[in-house]
Amino acid sequence: MYKVDEKVIVNLSGETATVKTVDERYHQVEVQYEDGSYEVLGWHKVRRKVDEC
Repeated sequence: MYKVDEKVIVNLSGETATVKTVDERYHQVEVQYEDGSYEVLGWHKVRRKVDEC
């Protein structure tokens, strides 16, 4: 499950966003893009951003 303020990668486009709201009931997250816009997406549309060493 995702956590608020976690960095994620959206879709296959590779855009980076920050999780703002998590809805466990409907398996959705609201993300905020770097340009300030928001979007609600299903969990299958986002993936965790892995920090490279």
